[in-house]
Amino acid sequence: EERVIKKRRRRFCTVNLTRCGASTEYCGRSASFSRVFVLFDMQWLSSALSKGPAIKADILDAGTELKGSKLQWKLHEGKLKEGGGPCTIFTWEFTANSSDNELAAARNALQRLKKTRHPTVLKYIDGLDPETAKPGSKVIIVTEHVKPLEECLSKEPAASNKEGTAWGLNVVAQSLKFITEECGLIHGNVSRSSIYVSDCGDWKLAGFELMSENTDTNSLLRRCEQLRVKRVLPPEVSKGIWTAVVDAPHAIDMWSYGCLMHEVYNGMLGRPEDLKDTSNLPKEIVALYQSTLKADPTKRPRGATVLASPFFGTQLVWINQELSNLQLMDAGEKEKFFLKLAECLDSLPDIYLRKKLLPELLKAVEFGGAG
Repeated sequence: EERVIKKRRRRFCTVNLTRCGASTEYCGRSASFSRVFVLFDMQWLSSALSKGPAIKADILDAGTELKGSKLQWKLHEGKLKEGGGPCTIFTWEFTANSSDNELAAARNALQRLKKTRHPTVLKYIDGLDPETAKPGSKVIIVTEHVKPLEECLSKEPAASNKEGTAWGLNVVAQSLKFITEECGLIHGNVSRSSIYVSDCGDWKLAGFELMSENTDTNSLLRRCEQLRVKRVLPPEVSKGIWTAVVDAPHAIDMWSYGCLMHEVYNGMLGRPEDLKDTSNLPKEIVALYQSTLKADPTKRPRGATVLASPFFGTQLVWINQELSNLQLMDAGEKEKFFLKLAECLDSLPDIYLRKKLLPELLKAVEFGGAG
C-alpha cells in the first residue's frame, strides 16, 4: 500500500511540474517543495514575466498624459489579443509621491467602470488592479477604442458640428439620468476631460474616480478635496453643504453638466463668473443651460426634463433614438422611419454612416428587426 501511494505522488508531481515548465529530474524523490521549485526552468519564467501585464490587450505605445484629470493617467493605443481589434488603455502608476487617496480614486475608476454598464458609458473590456501598492505598480483599464473629447473639439469645434454636438450632449444627459436617478450614484467629475468619443462619433462618459453612492457620507468626493475638479462643481460642494445631496441627489452632476455645455462651446472654464456669458451658446440651448445652474439645487432639472429640450430636436438625435427602438416597431412604423431616413442621408457624416448607421441596420436585418 505504501508503494502505491509513493507511485501516485511521483506521477502527480511529474505531471503538474511538467505543465509549469519545470525539470522533473527529482520528481520521484522525497525532496522538499523548496528544493523542487528551485529546478523550475528559469528561461520559461523569464519569458512569462516579459509578456507584460496579464490583460486582454497589448499596449502599443508609451502613452500620452491625460489632460484635465487630477490623477496622472496615461492614455495608450492598444490591440486586443483576441481578434486584434483596436482598443484604448488607461494606466495610472503608483509612485513614491502617490497618496492613499489617489490610489483609492484610481481603483474606484476601474471598479466603477467595470460595474456601470450602459450604452452611453465608456465600454469596459478588461482591467488590472495591483494587489499591493508599491512604486511602479499600475492600475490598468482596457476599453473600447476612443479619443478624448478635448482632442476632437480641437480639430472640429462644437459650433461647426451642430448635429454631432447635440447628439453628444444628449448622450451625456442620458448617462447622467441613468447614473443619478436609476443607480443612486453621484458621478462627481463631469467635465470635458471625462468625455471620450468612439470611432463612430458617439460620446462616452467615463472619469469615475470620485463616483459614489449618494448616501455615502465618507465618499471620495466628500473627503478628497484635492481630487475634485472644482471649476465644474456647484457652490454647495465648495461650501461643504452636503444636505443638498439628500434633497436633490442629481443636483451636483446637473450643475457640472451645465458647466460642460459652457466648456464645449467656450473652452475650459476660467472663473465662475464666466458661466454668465451665453454669447457663444446656441440660442436653443440657453434656457436649458441656465436651468442647470440654479442656486437652489432642488430646482435644477432632472434627466427627463433635460432630454425634452428643443435643442435635442435634431436629425441625428432622432435617428439614433429611432434606431434603438427599431426592433420594437411594427411594419408601418418601420416604413415611415426608412422613408424619413432616406431624406437625411446626404446630411449625415460619412463616419457615422459607415461606423454606426450601417452596422446597426445590418444587425437589425440579421435579427429580423428591420422587416
